[in-house]
Amino acid sequence: MSADEPFSLIIFGASGDLTRRKLMPALWSLYAGRVLPEPFAIIATARTGMADDEFRVRTRAAIGEFARIQPPSEAVWERFAGALSYVAGDPADASLYPRLERALKDAEATRSGPANRLFYCATPPSLYDDITANLGASSARTRSTGSTTTSARRPSRTSSSSGSPTASSSLCGTGITWPRSS
Repeated sequence: MSADEPFSLIIFGASGDLTRRKLMPALWSLYAGRVLPEPFAIIATARTGMADDEFRVRTRAAIGEFARIQPPSEAVWERFAGALSYVAGDPADASLYPRLERALKDAEATRSGPANRLFYCATPPSLYDDITANLGASSARTRSTGSTTTSARRPSRTSSSSGSPTASSSLCGTGITWPRSS
């Protein structure tokens, strides 16, 4: 994918701390620095029920608290916020994926070029298998053009005493790339 190709980012676990504290502020900073390819769509999904507008309000609050770069004006924020949408659902439930596909089709209908999609799992590792299996069985992962990649956050190590992830974690691309459908 070249830097100027459109893309859609689908974030699983979007109501969680990783998305609030790290992902959305980082995406905002890329946008504010004019290095986020346009057009783009960010489709957030999590079990928490909320509407698009509530997700945008929460994202604005997270950016206000955690981003290094603040929105310079309401107009600039509104352009970014216009690319945000939210689909509530359980990632282990196959009924979520047709709704994600509808949101992707709606977002991608107005733009030309390849449909590059990145699915990001900001979820506990226990959900990775369900997410990848449901994506593999759905049409959300395929388009006639563009690329599809899934990436996940994985703990880099665990505490020997508790078996819990330590504060140190890393982003790890799973390297899952599905072939395009014909």
